[in-house]
Amino acid sequence: MQSIDYDPSTLREIDTVEIIGLLEVDAPNVSAYMTAAVGLSGTRVDGEVAQEIAALFRTLPRGPMMRCHVPPYGVRFYARGAVALELSLCWKCNNA
Repeated sequence: MQSIDYDPSTLREIDTVEIIGLLEVDAPNVSAYMTAAVGLSGTRVDGEVAQEIAALFRTLPRGPMMRCHVPPYGVRFYARGAVALELSLCWKCNNA
């Protein structure tokens, strides 16, 4: 698997954030979690709450994806109805 070095500060303007539970997603590796969750819907927020989540995300440090990933949640950022970015969160190593 190729290591991805992502800079959260590059997240473009968004209008909606969706939080998806991944506890029951069966994925063979970290990169496949959100692909496996493509049909799952979660809780969507927009307006001020979505902007606050995006602002917090943009302050995260740049870094490579870790391999330990134990993600109970995924996040999708939407811009004008299309997915702008999706990721899973690892609470074990504090990585996205």
